[in-house]
Amino acid sequence: MCPPCPAPRLVTALCFLGLQKLKDAEIAGLMDDLDRNKDQEVNFQEYVTFLGALAMIYNDALFAAAFRGCF
Repeated sequence: MCPPCPAPRLVTALCFLGLQKLKDAEIAGLMDDLDRNKDQEVNFQEYVTFLGALAMIYNDALFAAAFRGCF
């Protein structure tokens, strides 16, 4: 089994993607949402599901921006 994904790495990834720095309460809420089986760890499957959803959101945003002629 993969080790849990600690919050600092997740926050770093989110900041790298251009999102503003999250507050501690927001991080706790995000981690709680990601931890679907409530075992206090975000496993690989839970993390990959999050990344897939994030990729779809960015795809939709970029498609909408291209459709408006922003690119």
